[in-house]
Amino acid sequence: MESARHESQDRAAEATGARAVELRAVERATAVEQELDAVKAHLVKTEGALQKSLEALGAERKARSNSEQEVVALHGQMLGAEESNTRLLERVT
Repeated sequence: MESARHESQDRAAEATGARAVELRAVERATAVEQELDAVKAHLVKTEGALQKSLEALGAERKARSNSEQEVVALHGQMLGAEESNTRLLERVT
C-alpha cells in the first residue's frame, strides 16, 4: 500500500511538472506572438513611410524633368537670339 501511495505521488509530481512545462511553453508562445504583432505593426509603419518617400521621389523626378525641359527650351532660345545678333552684326559691319 505504501509503494502504491508513493507511485501515486510520483505520478502526481510528474503531471504537475508536465503542466508547468506546458504552461511555460504557452507563456513563451504568447510572448512570441505579442512580439510578432509589434514587429508587424512596425512593418506597416515602415511600409507607409517608404510609400510616401517613393511618391515624393516620383514628384521630384517629374519636377526635375520639367526643369530640364525648360533649360533645353531656354538654351534653344538663347542660341536663336545669338544667331540673330550675329546676323545683325554682319549687316551692320
